[in-house]
Amino acid sequence: MHNNPLDPFLTPPLEYMRASFGKRFVAFLIDMLIMFLAASVVAVFLFSSGFSLSLLPPEELSTIRDIYSRANIDSEATETIIGIVSAYSVSSIIIALIYMGIEATTAASPGKRVMGMVVTRISGQAADSALWTRRVIVKYLSTILGIFSHFPSLDWLGHIGLFYLILFYIGCLFALGDERLALHDRILQTAVMPKEDVQP
Repeated sequence: MHNNPLDPFLTPPLEYMRASFGKRFVAFLIDMLIMFLAASVVAVFLFSSGFSLSLLPPEELSTIRDIYSRANIDSEATETIIGIVSAYSVSSIIIALIYMGIEATTAASPGKRVMGMVVTRISGQAADSALWTRRVIVKYLSTILGIFSHFPSLDWLGHIGLFYLILFYIGCLFALGDERLALHDRILQTAVMPKEDVQP
C-alpha cells in the first residue's frame, strides 16, 4: 500500500489512494491505440477476404457514389474506399464488443492493466462482475446505441449516442476533483484504484 508522504505511519485518505486523472487519461490513450491497431488489423483481414457488408443504408451509399462520381473518382476506386470503410466499421464494432467483455470480466481494460489499475467499489474494496458489467454498459452506452442505430428505423439512436458520448466525456472531467471520481463512478459507486491498494 502507498504511504502518505507527509507521515509514513499514517494510512493516506482514500481519495489520495485512487488513481489520478493523469494516469486514467494515459490508460485511455493506450486503450484507444490498442483498439485502433486491432480494428485496423481485423479490417485488413475482412477487406482482403472479400468482405462486402456495409452498415450504411442503400440511399447513403448511393449519395456517396454520386459525390465521388462528381469528383471524377472512378467507380472502382469508389467501391474500394467504401469497402475499406465498411470493413473498418465492422471491425471497430467487433473490437469494441471484445473490449466490453474484457472489462466486464477482469475489472480493467488493457490500458488500465498496463497502468496497474483496476475498477473497485467506491470504498476501495474489490468489486464483482455484476458491478463491472453495469459500469461497462454505462461507459459504452454510446457504442451500444451506435450499433443498434444501424438497424432499420433505429438510426435516431445514433444521435442520442453522440449526445451521450459528449456528456460522458464531460463527466470524465469530474475525476480532476479531489475525490478523483468521474461522473459514472459517482453514479455507480465505483472507483479506479492502483491494483496494490485494493481492499479485500
